[in-house]
Amino acid sequence: MKRKTEAFLLLLSAALIYLLCVVVFRPRGRYFVFCSLTEYYWLPALGALLCILIGGAALSRHSRRKQAGKSAKPSGFAAWLLILLAAVQAGVAVYRLRFSPEESRLRKIPGPDGQHCIYRYSRSDLLGNSCYVFLAKRGMFFGEYLFDFDKELPQIEWNDDFLTFGGTTYHLAGDVINCS
Repeated sequence: MKRKTEAFLLLLSAALIYLLCVVVFRPRGRYFVFCSLTEYYWLPALGALLCILIGGAALSRHSRRKQAGKSAKPSGFAAWLLILLAAVQAGVAVYRLRFSPEESRLRKIPGPDGQHCIYRYSRSDLLGNSCYVFLAKRGMFFGEYLFDFDKELPQIEWNDDFLTFGGTTYHLAGDVINCS
């Protein structure tokens, strides 16, 4: 591979690092949800992709140094280590999608009028406590946190463009994706 390819892979890696920061740190309280999959799935999947990109750049450097007759052991070791780490993270992503579908996938909860809907997924912590998180999708890639609750289907009051739960009213119009 050429240096241009290596630089391109590193630039893609930088963009992916930014996306991972958006997933982990949730700026402005937005959750990353794409293709109805939550960050529980996307974190290891994007991490695997990042390792593949950086491992490819290291493998490119390894082959260039080897062709030049220079020592290439560190870059070769780093390339194979990153590719192995990518395989492990991809395995974690597939495992989560297969065996934890309630935490990986969003479930649609349509309103009675069929015009608006919210989404939910299950979340659990290390102590075994679990709850359901309810989101409103804002655009293609993000969801806005509404509330969490212990039960799968709480008592929700739907009023045109508003949703009322537990005495709090949430506005569902604007850039919220409709339920069509």
